[in-house]
Formats: sequence, C-alpha cells, structure tokens
Amino acid sequence: MPDIALDEARKDDRSDKYRTYFWENTPLSHASSKGHPDCVRALLRASEATDKVGAKIDVNRIGKLGRTALHWACVDGSKEAVDLLLKVSGIDVMVHDQGDWTPLHHAARFGHADIVAMLTQFPGTDVNACDNYCKRSPLHCACEAGHAEVVKVLAYVNGINMEAYLMPKEWMYYEVKTPLQIVSVKGFVECVRALLEGPGSVADVEGTAGYQTTALHMACEEGRVEVVRMLLSFNAEVCWADSHEKMSLHYASSGGNTDCWVAASVLCSQGGSQ
Repeated sequence: MPDIALDEARKDDRSDKYRTYFWENTPLSHASSKGHPDCVRALLRASEATDKVGAKIDVNRIGKLGRTALHWACVDGSKEAVDLLLKVSGIDVMVHDQGDWTPLHHAARFGHADIVAMLTQFPGTDVNACDNYCKRSPLHCACEAGHAEVVKVLAYVNGINMEAYLMPKEWMYYEVKTPLQIVSVKGFVECVRALLEGPGSVADVEGTAGYQTTALHMACEEGRVEVVRMLLSFNAEVCWADSHEKMSLHYASSGGNTDCWVAASVLCSQGGSQ
C-alpha cells in the first residue's frame, strides 16, 4: 500500500487536532463504513507489516461525528469488518461518539444481531452503557427500532439491565419508560415476547415508570391489542392502578380502544391476573 495512504490514516500533526479528528475520516473508517472488508484487511495488514516509525494505523482514531472505524462498521452492518477490527490488539469497543453512543448502540439501533452478539462477547464491552442525553442503552435502541432478534441476543447477556429507564434530558415524568414499556407503546409484539421469555434475563411485566404506569396501561392507551393479549398471557396485573388511580380499563376507554377494553375487562371481572 502506498505510503500516502498510511500518511492520510495517521494525520495527527495539525494544530487543531480536535477539528481534524471530528470532521475527517481515515481510509480505515471509510472502508469500514462502506462495507469493504477486503480494504479493511489490506489496510490492517499493511499497518502490521510496516517498520516505519509512526506508520501504524490507530484503529481507535476518532473521525467524523466522533466515530472510530468500529463505529462505522457497526452502522454499516459489515460483520467481516467488525471481526477484523476486533482482532486488532488494543481495539477499544467503548469509545463514545458525538452522540455519546458506543459501537454496540449503533449495531443494536440498526438491527445487526450478529454484530451485537460479537460485541457482547468481547472483553470490556459494557452492555448497559448509556448516553448522557436520555440514559439510552443498546437495549433501548433495539426496542425503539423494533429489532426483536437483537433484543433476544441482549436478553441472553449476563448482567443486562432489563429495567433501565429511558429518561430524556428535558424529561417529563410520563416520558420515563423501561424497554418493555417502549415496545408496548410501539406495538412491537415480538420484542415484547423476547423481553418476557427466558431462559435469559426477563423483564418485569409489572414494572412501573412515571406515574406508576405499567406496560399494560400504555399498550391499552395506544390500542396495541396484540401487545395487550401478549402481556395478559404473561399474567400482567390488569387491575393495577397508577398514581392517578387509573387502571388498564381506564386507559383503554380514554383512548377509545374497544378491543383492548374487552381483553382487559374479561380478566378484571375475574379478579385480575390469575
């Protein structure tokens, strides 16, 4: 590989280093972001083979949007590129980018379950890492996007926090939600199933957030009939009252969601979840 490529990859002698790192991507980041694992392999091999002082590629180099090559590979979904980067000695999987996201956040957000599995098994990965804006974890990212396969992978990880609250920085009390509540509001039935079924970690179907509302309250309010039925099948407490003394039936009624009201009222008439 020409020396000019290595020189481009290690531009670190400018006076304004932060500006350089923030806006410019190295060839390695470009190759990683465009799904070109052969180019990633060639760059890494050339870097490893050179004896030139200072010519080694820094795989943790920060570029555009505060991201490393690993960030870009996770965004793109190039499993082969991620595998190559993870084999490099000194790779840092916990670099936070401009949005305060780690590579795992991006892999989860874009639904790359294979890459999520690779990262969760890599030493040093914090699966519960949160951004500073609203305490969003990789699990929150997967739930917001409805990626059930990613949720399943994360649920199997030892130590995963299934009850972490998503808390927007300028948050109102009612906006605080757990992963289960996020997918219940959005109507992602398979994600609900993934969160509630074992043998890995399981979410608390009775877990509450702002105003002591549960996932069932929220699903009823949004008219997510299939989610309501799923939650009820996992013994969600239909007669639980929030801090305003409103039960699931109240939420279903206020939202005009007849099917949800019928599903909940049958159980409620029987004295709640059995």
